Formats: sequence, structure tokens, C-alpha cells
Amino acid sequence: MVYKMQLATEYFNKIRNGTKTIECRLYDEKRKLLKVGDVIEFANVKNEEEKIKSEIVALHKFSNFSKLLDCFPITILGGE
Repeated sequence: MVYKMQLATEYFNKIRNGTKTIECRLYDEKRKLLKVGDVIEFANVKNEEEKIKSEIVALHKFSNFSKLLDCFPITILGGE
């Protein structure tokens, strides 16, 4: 299955250049459909013609953002 999502240009570029390797979203009804092996097509919000396809290789669920940061460095989430 292919899912479409938009990203701010800053984060889109970080995915494109490989510095952002994890995308995190709230676990809402749309995200509950995602499965390992599915593909997300990210579009740049400022230029929706720019797209990147990425395969889901793992899904991690955390009860809060602090627990996420206990497992992953903020840099691979796109932060500084």
C-alpha cells in the first residue's frame, strides 16, 4: 500500500539528503493503517511536484515524545 503525506521543505530536504531517517507522527486513525513494507510518498509542501518514496521498515509506538527521545537521537528525527 502507498500512503501520501506532506512534509515541510526543511524536513523533506533532510529525508532527501539522508540526515532524517525516522518520521514520527501521532498514532491517529490514518497512521494505524500503516504496516511494515508499505510505502510513504512524501511531498514537499512548497512544491508538491517534489516527491520521495520511502518504504516502512519498522513501526515504533511511544506513549510520549520523551520516551521516543530516550530511544532515538533527535538528529535522525530532523532536529538539531
